[in-house]
Amino acid sequence: MCMDAERFDTFVLAMRKDLPAHLREIEEEAIRDHVPILRPAGRDLLSFLVRMKQPERILEIGTGTGFSALLMQVAQPETGIIVTMEKDPERIRAAEEHFQKYDQKQRIRLVTGDAAGNLDALLAAFRDGREAGFDLIFIDAAKGQYPVYLAAAKELLVPGGLMVFDNVLQEETLLSSRYQVARRERTIHARMREMVKELMEDETFQTFLTEAGDGMCVSYKI
Repeated sequence: MCMDAERFDTFVLAMRKDLPAHLREIEEEAIRDHVPILRPAGRDLLSFLVRMKQPERILEIGTGTGFSALLMQVAQPETGIIVTMEKDPERIRAAEEHFQKYDQKQRIRLVTGDAAGNLDALLAAFRDGREAGFDLIFIDAAKGQYPVYLAAAKELLVPGGLMVFDNVLQEETLLSSRYQVARRERTIHARMREMVKELMEDETFQTFLTEAGDGMCVSYKI
């Protein structure tokens, strides 16, 4: 029997616990202002992984307005820290406001500017011992840059760590032939497919792909 995915999602949504008040407020703001945000199934999976892994150090690439960082903070050990990167000025302002209001213990470190450049600096600090590795890395930024982020994340992730990419299905276009994808989207389509294939074939990782949200790729570093 083939399950009706839409009916299943509706059923799960009806059973889902409410978000904490501050996260619900940020989510409502994002929806009102048309800012992309984690979909319910994606946020549930991310929160579950953080609670299960209990990572002391989290790296996030793509802060947005701070929703996902604060979501992970709720599930993270109280001694943990989150380093999150964002380059969009408007989203930086919103995230700073949310972190100032809700990150009472100042455990979230917002790094502004281009992620690729910031990752280069982070890698240099990691290689010479000034920065420790990360137990969990969550990536939800420019999709065409995912292969660049992957290369850095592989090195920064500690053995036994988790790496999570959001929006990998790209509204299910990843499942289509490149000739069925709009010409302007083909570069991103090709890069995303190559990245998923690379992770699936990499023997230093165990990877699975789930349709949660808009598709999440979850990798465990062996």
